[in-house]
Amino acid sequence: MVMLCPDPAIALQRDNERHKRAYTGWTPEMLHQSLLTDTPKIGLWVDNSRATVDETVDEILARLSEALVSGP
Repeated sequence: MVMLCPDPAIALQRDNERHKRAYTGWTPEMLHQSLLTDTPKIGLWVDNSRATVDETVDEILARLSEALVSGP
């Protein structure tokens, strides 16, 4: 399980650069706060705020063992 968790300002900037908008009816800040407070910290969490897509993939592959989640 990999959770990409960029800074909310970066997430909004990226969303504004896309053709389709992801944030409608809620904000990146709301999502970020919920991720930090309401989401169990399982798997690999990556702050990819300053990383390119290729750098993000490289980090995930380098830390892949942290993404493995066992069953119940």
